Amino acid sequence: MPNTLKYCMNYAGGKNWGDAINPVIYKLLSGRNPKCIDQTKTTKEDAFLCIGSILLYADKHSLVWGAGFHSYSATVKEKPKEVFAVRGPLSRAKLLDMKIECPKVFGDPAILYPLFYRPEYNPKYKLGIIKHCIDRKKKAKIDIENRDDVLVISMLGEINEVVDKICSCECIASSSLHGMIAADAYGLPSCRIWFGNYYGDSFKFHDYRSSIGKPMEKKLKVSQSTSLKEIISHSEEPKTTDSKDLLASCPFLRKHSVDGEILRRSGLSMLVL
Repeated sequence: MPNTLKYCMNYAGGKNWGDAINPVIYKLLSGRNPKCIDQTKTTKEDAFLCIGSILLYADKHSLVWGAGFHSYSATVKEKPKEVFAVRGPLSRAKLLDMKIECPKVFGDPAILYPLFYRPEYNPKYKLGIIKHCIDRKKKAKIDIENRDDVLVISMLGEINEVVDKICSCECIASSSLHGMIAADAYGLPSCRIWFGNYYGDSFKFHDYRSSIGKPMEKKLKVSQSTSLKEIISHSEEPKTTDSKDLLASCPFLRKHSVDGEILRRSGLSMLVL
């Protein structure tokens, strides 16, 4: 079984939550420490592409489980060796258009993390704000960030620390896709906010939302004067997803590496591996 994992390591040293969770999920499911390389690097051995908008980097050595495309115009470098699951139906449709086989199994593997780590929900803040890396770089800001009941959450923190902060909020407003995914995974209302900065089209957001049966959302354009009430009124309740098919499709899942209670809760207690 291959043990190489490719993901985005060239931004913030791979510390962004949606990137850094790749080797964590891999080890939790496989019981092994992966050999990690950046998504842009070529390799002669087979490598897994799991979490992130990294499907465009797929090549003949790629084993795809959960990755997606980043834009409507994106394509793959080469036909991947095998596809086990993709982030959403839009990514699958693009692969099928390229005559690449892709099963009807969807989900960003980050949604599985609550099976392994779920802090007690004890909200201290009315709202948590998560900003895309470009918004942070451009110092985008809303005046309500100065309120005592609003928490600005950096996705560059330690994996569980970020989750703890998200779970300390009643609602999440995020311009980052994985901020939205984490909110859904932990059962929190959320809304997509937009500071007006450009970081590609909305493909990845639409791809993810279609995987959980949500319609295309209208992002809320925010400015310094946007109120807390306006953001909260724009938020949506989380939609629970059945992650059983995604977990069952994992090519590196090893039952002995996963706690039996986790497998029971996920509906895979009878899985023989």
